[in-house]
Amino acid sequence: MANTRHARGGASIYRHETMIPAIPILTQWPDLAMITYTRTLEKHLRGCENILDVGCADHSPLRFIDAKHKIGVDADARLLAKMKEAPLHDEYHEMYVKDLTKKFKKKSMDACIALDLIEHLDRNEGYRLMKDMESLAQKVVIIATPNGAMPIDHENPLHAHHSEWTAKDFQDAGYTVYGMFGFKFFRGYGYQQKYKPREFWAVLSALSEYTWAYDHPETAAALFAVKYV
Repeated sequence: MANTRHARGGASIYRHETMIPAIPILTQWPDLAMITYTRTLEKHLRGCENILDVGCADHSPLRFIDAKHKIGVDADARLLAKMKEAPLHDEYHEMYVKDLTKKFKKKSMDACIALDLIEHLDRNEGYRLMKDMESLAQKVVIIATPNGAMPIDHENPLHAHHSEWTAKDFQDAGYTVYGMFGFKFFRGYGYQQKYKPREFWAVLSALSEYTWAYDHPETAAALFAVKYV
């Protein structure tokens, strides 16, 4: 796929000359929890053509969403170099999230999303991220994060957790919060199932989400916070 790379304002940029198609959501089968997560994301991004994916990494669920233009932002140059070869977005920017409002104009995006990013910032940086995303988005801001503490196992300092968040934190900031991936005690690092056989516990986890955790996010493994701006 044709692409270009250049530097602007100290940040490396990759742009792809053709639109990146979405991957069908049902290719995630039999991961019921991930299908629900992606469908929830799809629901709240409906009608959004220009989406900024903050902290996109190399496995963003945005790959399952149809949109006219998807922009990925991440500080990890290694991941972005990898994404150049197998892109999930139409454009990539190598930069720190604190520079979002320096790079992008106010209300220049239909939607801003940050999926499993805010826990890598301290609390003050996290609240600043919310405000910056709200200033950039015309329609909706979506933030997903573990519910409280989550075990981590990664040597990259960019992936360390520096804060923990609760449903009340987001509700107090004006967000509607949904619970994802079922009951928290079913899940470990990276929302992986703790128990075996995994297929059996995956079904129980999905049932716990559908019947309770989705509407009671304080019991869930992950928080999915939505704010229409």
